[in-house]
Amino acid sequence: LTRFGDVRELLQKTDDLLVVLGSGDEIALTFAVPDRPLPLGWKRDFILHNVGWDKDADLHTIYGQTVEPLPFQSMPAYPWDPSIEPPDSSAYRDYLERYQTRTDPGLRFWRGQ
Repeated sequence: LTRFGDVRELLQKTDDLLVVLGSGDEIALTFAVPDRPLPLGWKRDFILHNVGWDKDADLHTIYGQTVEPLPFQSMPAYPWDPSIEPPDSSAYRDYLERYQTRTDPGLRFWRGQ
């Protein structure tokens, strides 16, 4: 799972650098209020566009009890064909080492611990 702390770098563009959240995790976002006031009677809405994947712990979900394998942008389906190589650049390995540092405590829940 992704380490706690500032993850803005991972949220700024669509790529293979994911924020991996576990049960109970959250991301808090703040937005600057535009300087120009709204006309009388109007209200402002914000749209949060995200690109990501959701893998639940359903027993019928492939790899549902594990965090890995992580999805990536160029995969044609999940799980992908083993002949398709997932990301493996030095930058991607650095991302894994810097950000994906927490273990998933989910198995403790399933074992009643």
